Amino acid sequence: MEEGVYSSLPTGPVHRFMPPLVISREEIDRVVDALESALSEER
Repeated sequence: MEEGVYSSLPTGPVHRFMPPLVISREEIDRVVDALESALSEER
């Protein structure tokens, strides 16, 4: 939540994203940036 993005975390190695039916390129870029930031912190 630190990056301001929510997602579903089911059990197992799958990470599921549920974007809205209408999403802008800027919103997609924000999610990708947040994911990259979160994954880089884990390593």
